[in-house]
Amino acid sequence: MRSLVRRYLIMALGSLLIGTGVALVVSGNLGGDSMTTLEQGISRSFSIEMALTPLIANALFTVALLLTDRRRVSLDTLICPFLITLGLKLASLIIHPGESLLGRIVQMVVGYLFVALGIGVGAQSETGSNPYDGFVLALSEKLGKDYRIIRWAVDISVLVVGIILKGSFGIGTFYAIATTGIVADFFIGLLAKVF
Repeated sequence: MRSLVRRYLIMALGSLLIGTGVALVVSGNLGGDSMTTLEQGISRSFSIEMALTPLIANALFTVALLLTDRRRVSLDTLICPFLITLGLKLASLIIHPGESLLGRIVQMVVGYLFVALGIGVGAQSETGSNPYDGFVLALSEKLGKDYRIIRWAVDISVLVVGIILKGSFGIGTFYAIATTGIVADFFIGLLAKVF
């Protein structure tokens, strides 16, 4: 029982860190990640409220995760997106947009660092993760390929679909694609020795 509680606490911490990172990225306003581009595209192409599109995107990746490795789908797969949203909302109460371009760049870089750290922490929980990150991890293991390569492939694919659906993007989007997989992979390996 204690072990289960510990795993859920680790999962919650990882999700809240990701949410905090997203809040910083949004505040920097230099472009969100591929998933955000996809969500905006779904909203614009199908006239769906933006507030609903994360649920739709997460549902799509839950199905993809089921097809890739159904063992990774659990109650946590549904809980994680809500905890990420909670982390985003709480962090948004204290984070303010950078006034200068340099300040916004710092927010973006630190934000994606938090996202990668959250992915690394969440990977240690063994209870599951949000559908997107769970899908990338499962695909990496199933194909026996390096996490970073699979992350790049999935991020780029999702971005292309998002752009086709008229989602917006910016320099932050490409920064996320270039760095998130590398940094998250580093944290996954480092934290495996801690947890």
